[in-house]
Amino acid sequence: MTTLTERHRDRVRTRSASFTQVPKTDQLVEVAGIANDAFARSLGYYSADIVLNPDPVLRSQAAGKGIDLFEEVEEKDPNVFSDLQTRKLGVIGLDWEIVAASQDTGDVAAAAFAAEVLKGVPGFSEDLYQLLDAVGKGFAVNEILWSARPDGRIGIAEIKSRHQRRFTFDVDNNLRLLSDANTIEGTQVPPRKFLVHTFQSAHENPYGRGILSRVYWYYWFKKNALKFWALFAEKFGSPTAIGKHPPGTDDGQKRALLSALEAIQQETAITIPDNMTAEFLEAQRTGTIETYSRFLEYLDRQCTKAILGQTLTSSEGARSGSLALGWVHQGVRQDILEADVASLAGVLNGQLIPWLTDWNFLVTAFPKLVFKLSPPADLDTRATRDQALQKMGTPIPKSYVQRTYGIPAPDGPEDVLTPPAPAPVSGLGFAEIFRAADRLLEERR
Repeated sequence: MTTLTERHRDRVRTRSASFTQVPKTDQLVEVAGIANDAFARSLGYYSADIVLNPDPVLRSQAAGKGIDLFEEVEEKDPNVFSDLQTRKLGVIGLDWEIVAASQDTGDVAAAAFAAEVLKGVPGFSEDLYQLLDAVGKGFAVNEILWSARPDGRIGIAEIKSRHQRRFTFDVDNNLRLLSDANTIEGTQVPPRKFLVHTFQSAHENPYGRGILSRVYWYYWFKKNALKFWALFAEKFGSPTAIGKHPPGTDDGQKRALLSALEAIQQETAITIPDNMTAEFLEAQRTGTIETYSRFLEYLDRQCTKAILGQTLTSSEGARSGSLALGWVHQGVRQDILEADVASLAGVLNGQLIPWLTDWNFLVTAFPKLVFKLSPPADLDTRATRDQALQKMGTPIPKSYVQRTYGIPAPDGPEDVLTPPAPAPVSGLGFAEIFRAADRLLEERR
């Protein structure tokens, strides 16, 4: 009889033998690549070896505009523009540094050189801002203009953003430039020339999926709701003027009465003969103007939720959200900020910095650009602590309060809030002071 231990040894020997086998040929090649995606080809996602943008909104609503449709959304909807700008500036506002791959002399020199070059690029922050256009539109492209430096090294003269409409991708995800000579397939771009930032990319979709695709229908409803709201205000905001004249009134008097009624829309007073009258016809309506307002506010909130991940730190949510819930939502925005930072750093550390380093140094590892990202301060807790310390007589500089809480200094003779007098704490030792502070904090909770 085979024992349990013997069966276990047999299984171990079988598994060990399988690990030593060499993978077969069909295990080493790509089997389910996009070049073999017959279903996608049947939907028209590919033309020859070129991948067409599969975004469902662009395919159904662009009507020849292409990705310019998303630019229209961003330009015409101030709420969407503001939220996208807030998200981008959250990344651009961070400080950054170049970190060497190691303390080796060559790695340190490469990091110092990369920092010098990037800090010398004109408008580098704006270049990063343009790369973040991928968040809204799916992908963004910047062109690097390399230059020879006086010291014999290769530097960067400028980085220029290029519009997405000028590019396409092939089935191997290689970027191709569309031109008058080839408007369908384009031509393959030179290596180490273009930075490509893709938002939520997939191997089958090198164009990414931008947030503007997700908010388009809310924008579409807002655009049409505004049109109907304007018609509603025109129809029901002002009553219709009615003029009455006695039988036999000649045409000249009728025209004079009509002109007087039309003047009612702009003038504060009119004159008509005493044998004529002017009345107002109030249109009956079942809805109210607040119906449109609430609908538009709802659509704005959905756009903000899609872009920022929450609404309580935007102007719409601030009117109805609690401070505590606002801090929870601020954490959601922090998660999105960290994801955007990681995505942008991936472009710089995977493309720009390795190319720049390779032009100038022989190293085995590349320096990295690191954004100085820190979690948001809990100002509610800090305010409670500062108030407790103030009540115990601790002097708190005004500059500290203004700097910490973002409060501007009074401008001239403006009225200012008078701080409460600190509670006397004379005669207390340090232990009593800290116990008193703990009690105050507990009361606040």
